[in-house]
Amino acid sequence: MRFGKWIAIAAVAGMTFACNSERHDAAVNQAVMAKLSEDPQLARNSVNVETQHGHVTLTGQVMTEDQRQIAAQRAQEVSGVKQVTNHIQVAVSSPPPSATAPDNAAPPSSGSNETPESGADNKPNGGAPGSEQE
Repeated sequence: MRFGKWIAIAAVAGMTFACNSERHDAAVNQAVMAKLSEDPQLARNSVNVETQHGHVTLTGQVMTEDQRQIAAQRAQEVSGVKQVTNHIQVAVSSPPPSATAPDNAAPPSSGSNETPESGADNKPNGGAPGSEQE
């Protein structure tokens, strides 16, 4: 009977610890999200927070590398955070069109009107008929 009591006590203690850990993670998660939303550089960005056993994982997207680093720093500042994994991606936008090049400009020429596919430069001896070497 004594052995059964110890198993029951261990099970109750384990469940209590697991519930406290989940509540603790939820509180840490909420505190990290609040900290990120307070920062004016991060407020308009899409950052997601997930916490497990004090390990915070950040995902989502920001506009600059600085914002990505700031998010990780702010998360690390929260009490209860043991580790931060930063999987936030920086949004990549195409550069604005050049003001000096017109939209219909042809690509720069290589100086030759023939392409290698035309056959003239692909054969030995300049591609003359009957001059192929075996």
